[in-house]
Amino acid sequence: SRRLAAILNNAHYLENLHFTIEGRDTHYFIKLGSLEEDLVLIGNTGGRRILENGVNVTVSQMTSVLNGRTRRFADIQLQHGALCFNIRYGTTVEEEKNHVLEIARQRAVAQAWTKEQRRLQEGEEGI
Repeated sequence: SRRLAAILNNAHYLENLHFTIEGRDTHYFIKLGSLEEDLVLIGNTGGRRILENGVNVTVSQMTSVLNGRTRRFADIQLQHGALCFNIRYGTTVEEEKNHVLEIARQRAVAQAWTKEQRRLQEGEEGI
């Protein structure tokens, strides 16, 4: 749809940082433009919405203190079937790369811990 193309227009794709998460091919972008303009495009000010083409749109906004400064971030997640795009506003390419890698690291640790717990429950020795 044109709305989705407009949201992705001028977004920076984080190459080599795509993962399969819960069966979805997940890709990451950052956008330096205005979140408010994109929210108007999709008719959403927060929460969830399903567009007429079946794309699930989730908007979340948060604030965080980085280096002593309060920063506002926002995410628009577009999901359809096994494809998911995450667009983050209010950050730099380098900050978002670090953020995505940290989330991937946390996910890997959680999966390894779950696997170890399952092995122990099944009577196997831990690694």
